[in-house]
Amino acid sequence: MPANIEGSKFENVPSRTYDERVEARLGVLEKDVAVMQNNFATQESGMDLSHDLGQSRAALDQQHKDFQAALDKYVIDLQKCLRRQTWQLCVLLVLIAASTYYIARYVH
Repeated sequence: MPANIEGSKFENVPSRTYDERVEARLGVLEKDVAVMQNNFATQESGMDLSHDLGQSRAALDQQHKDFQAALDKYVIDLQKCLRRQTWQLCVLLVLIAASTYYIARYVH
């Protein structure tokens, strides 16, 4: 490093540019560190997050229960409809069998 001689036109030139580069890099690093500190989770934000997750879990559980209840009601209604159609089909088949028997027995 050259000596710091007053009046010299080369006075501290290499170290000044080096210092400026170092200061610029330090400024960028300080900004990066500040951004990282803001982005990292703290214990309080972690507790807030766990509380929010607990609330979300409770809401999802409630939605699941509501969906399950609606699905159960739909399945019961579907079973009732199928049972009613089965009986209607059985009655129709009995009528067809009875009419066939009547025609075969009494109509010549």
